Amino acid sequence: MVKPLPLVVLAFASVLPLAGLARADEVPLHATIDRMIAEANLGIVAPIASDGEFLRRLYLDLTGSIPPSEATRQFLDDATADKREQTINRLLESPRFSRHMASAIDVMLMERRAEKHVKHVDWQKYLYDSVSQNKPWDELCREILAADGTDEKNRAAAAFYFARDTEVNGITRDVGRIFFGMDLQCAQCHDHPLISSYYQSDYYGIYAFLNRGVLFTDKDKKVFYAEKAEGDVSFTSVFTSESDKTFPRLPTSFEIDEPFFPKGEEYDVAPADKVRPVPKFSRREQLAALATNGTNTQFNKNIANRLWAHMMGRGLVEPVDLHHADNPPSHPELLELLGDQFVAMKYDMKAFLRELALSATYQRSLDAPDSVAEQAKTIEPQIASLRSRAEELAIQVTEAEKAIRATEEEFNTARAAV
Repeated sequence: MVKPLPLVVLAFASVLPLAGLARADEVPLHATIDRMIAEANLGIVAPIASDGEFLRRLYLDLTGSIPPSEATRQFLDDATADKREQTINRLLESPRFSRHMASAIDVMLMERRAEKHVKHVDWQKYLYDSVSQNKPWDELCREILAADGTDEKNRAAAAFYFARDTEVNGITRDVGRIFFGMDLQCAQCHDHPLISSYYQSDYYGIYAFLNRGVLFTDKDKKVFYAEKAEGDVSFTSVFTSESDKTFPRLPTSFEIDEPFFPKGEEYDVAPADKVRPVPKFSRREQLAALATNGTNTQFNKNIANRLWAHMMGRGLVEPVDLHHADNPPSHPELLELLGDQFVAMKYDMKAFLRELALSATYQRSLDAPDSVAEQAKTIEPQIASLRSRAEELAIQVTEAEKAIRATEEEFNTARAAV
């Protein structure tokens, strides 16, 4: 059973249906969202917002500003039944949406860091053009995670690494929390002391994709993010003094297979003075490919949750970078659905946001119903049983994670033996 959203979240909540996404015999995503929210709710919810309240909210979420007075008058005077859907479609295709969404992505990825080696205006234009062209989220992330600055058309994508000084621990933490919703910083030196499902091996699995990265400056003083062909990863817990080593590994996945090259044959372009090294096998390209190929559920749920938070004001998982068993989604089945559907939509951000905006969940009023007090009295007896059920499910999750962990350790042991 999914847990209900707080009333204040329901007041802001809503989910848009994507035009043309579903066949005639399929239920639109926004309708499924509303059904799942209704089934999880213990009482009545806020009514649908007035036209004025809805329009103001939609403009703020999709353009970052309140609606112009003339647009407000036209919308309020419009008597057509589908005027909300038409307005959603129009705003999603507007330059104001592209500018606002590019700014939101900028803040999410860069967190207002200073520019280094790539001008901030070039990075912003890269994001604006990407949103304006409706570049799929997986494609955008592949470009950013694999960027080295050598492609002049997409050199700005390397700003993500440049702004962090290519410092591997800082990048490891940010890749984990921004792209996978897992802040693994406290697992750098040991298994996380407070989160039972964050392991030191998770941190170093991501670290191993990135530890071969180096800054390279050519003879013209231009900076690139190069990559070496060597550099294995081992780690030791400061708590237990146990040591281990790892190949690159994404969260919730296994170590990657890596080709072996004889000594001296690891490079397409060998490192030399003023020569940028190019390895035959790039771990960072593997990170970009594996994260975005549609199969990593943590990557998919993370962005679905962040886009939900953008529209609803709060994520199904909150904080958005702390997905773990002790901080479950308010609606687990809904988050699974959103992650899967975003992949099915081919990571189309406009289509996904449209579904969220079309939902009754998004379009509900901020004002609570008058009968909330009476409803609370009828709901109270159910709370104890729901809490008990939640505790049972939490225990099942913990046991399942232990089983997965044991299987993974058995696999790694067998692999080491091979």
